[in-house]
Amino acid sequence: MTEQLIVSEQPEAITREVIAGALDQSYAQISAPISKLSDPLSEVTDEGGWMVRQLLSHLIGALHRVPIHTGYFLSGAESLPLQVDSEYWISEWSTAPVQSFSLALDAAYLGVKATLPSIASEDLQRLSETPFGELPLARLLLISVNGHIARVHGEQLAAFT
Repeated sequence: MTEQLIVSEQPEAITREVIAGALDQSYAQISAPISKLSDPLSEVTDEGGWMVRQLLSHLIGALHRVPIHTGYFLSGAESLPLQVDSEYWISEWSTAPVQSFSLALDAAYLGVKATLPSIASEDLQRLSETPFGELPLARLLLISVNGHIARVHGEQLAAFT
């Protein structure tokens, strides 16, 4: 997808504050269209073949994985088994109301927000091999919360509203 382009566009000095700011902006960008959705959710697919339920599952699942991915870096793992282009589907999503997706997004956002202060500044520079090449943790976090969530999927979600 466009993640490779996003990898090359990130600034060199990425702090926890920069990541937290990007997370807040991405959360606002994603939560606004969700608040405009209504039950029952549309079953129409977008150009990529995803229904809104699948996209919401992907966004929430991607955020839930940020602390997991962080743990790989902090444990010194040489590579990150990052799954990309998945719906991260759970069976409840097939009938879940909009409110369930909204609450799950809130929980995922707050989980990432709570994880950031526990990462030491020097640990943000830890390297690991990813599907996008070798990256420091800071860059992967910024790509995850801003590049992937907001830039890749923000407009996609807004198109469903």
